[in-house]
Amino acid sequence: MFEIFKTNLHLFDGDGGASGAPAAGEGAQAATPAPGQQENNGETAQTATEQTPDRNAEYHEMLAKYKDLDDQRVQDIVKKRLKSAKANETRMTNHISAIQEAVAPLFARYGINDGDYGALRNAIDSDTEYWEQAADREGLTVQQYQERQNLIMRQRQFQRQAAEYEAHMQAQRQVQAWREEAEQLKGEYPDFDLETEMADDNFRSLVSVGKNGLPRMSLKAAYQAVHAQELISRAAQQAAQRESERVASTVRANGSRPRESGGAGEGVDNPGKIDVSKLTPKQIREYADRAKRGERITFT
Repeated sequence: MFEIFKTNLHLFDGDGGASGAPAAGEGAQAATPAPGQQENNGETAQTATEQTPDRNAEYHEMLAKYKDLDDQRVQDIVKKRLKSAKANETRMTNHISAIQEAVAPLFARYGINDGDYGALRNAIDSDTEYWEQAADREGLTVQQYQERQNLIMRQRQFQRQAAEYEAHMQAQRQVQAWREEAEQLKGEYPDFDLETEMADDNFRSLVSVGKNGLPRMSLKAAYQAVHAQELISRAAQQAAQRESERVASTVRANGSRPRESGGAGEGVDNPGKIDVSKLTPKQIREYADRAKRGERITFT
């Protein structure tokens, strides 16, 4: 169970999908299969399906490979939780110390040993002089004044219990809302783990509940803020990979076009054996622009 801790940050926009779309006319030509190609594609799809890796086995293999890093991650989580527990213990100790200092004069007045709160309560109830003076100030008898004070104390106790119950129910609702949001967030960020993130002080402070009873940030916004550099790097790698695949697809499509005669740009550029996945973004754009102009480029 999580605690409820005491703008909308929009860090990332989707890059649409335009960058991955083929130029006009290229998609139609690339989609036209060569003789026998459709059958081969079917066999390839079936083979890919049959060779789908066991994700559970891959996960355990990864854990075994990066056991030292995973152990360090677990240790960091434990340290953060112990740190939080220690801070709560310190706050509670300070609170108790403040109460003890406040009632110390009362123990001294009635000659009662420090810490015997039951005896202190009985001594106060039996202090006729105190009650008579308080009742006289209010224009009441001692009995009337005591009954009124008891009523006030019971009312305050009831209000305190009601507030604690409402805070508990609000915590339950917030935790349930976080769990539901976390399940949806995993669809976009499979690595997201609610308990792991809540162990992080920065993340927890971002989603803490404000005075209005609502979280300051959504889980998604907080996750993006805390892991901004990591997510940006991952998005850049994915964009580069998509661009490489798009350029390779464009080059293959242009390579299958019939060669036109009489044009100045009908030559074929063969830069030699090149690993497309290792092209720089600048090289990718250059090859893509040349392919769009009708130049035939092949990689051997």
